Amino acid sequence: PSNQDDEHVSSGELRTIVTDAGQLIPTRHRAMLLNILDLEEVSVDDIMVPRNDVYGIDLADSDEEILRALQGSSHTRLPVWDDDINNIRGVLHMRNLSRILEKNGLDRAALEREMEQPYFIPESTPLNTQLINFQKGRRRFGVVVDEYGDVLGLATLEDILEEIVGDF
Repeated sequence: PSNQDDEHVSSGELRTIVTDAGQLIPTRHRAMLLNILDLEEVSVDDIMVPRNDVYGIDLADSDEEILRALQGSSHTRLPVWDDDINNIRGVLHMRNLSRILEKNGLDRAALEREMEQPYFIPESTPLNTQLINFQKGRRRFGVVVDEYGDVLGLATLEDILEEIVGDF
């Protein structure tokens, strides 16, 4: 124990240990461990949903179009922007949907109240760093931006977990 600080294992050595473990580590677990080691080599822009595939709410749309978008969504969280995706105003969690609907349709003031502040992620952030950032901030959803602040896409905690464990 007194010499423990002198014995460090590099990530390359750890990769070799995991790879050479053979039957000691089940194949599925070995793949997950190797994927965790690869997180530092993959950045957020490698796994994000590109901006042209982003499903969200445009406040410039009519109430009927917004309601159709809300009803047709299969996502838990939706980005909300005003006229242009680069003008993201917030993120709406679908669990709050009942609070923004009234008998006459959509309550835009309630929609704005229920939105969470957007969380922005620089495109070059390594996945291992972003996983820690999601944990620290207790977040599951981020907007990926370039160095000029233009929206490139979205990244979620689930996207990072899929990098580790594979599709689920």
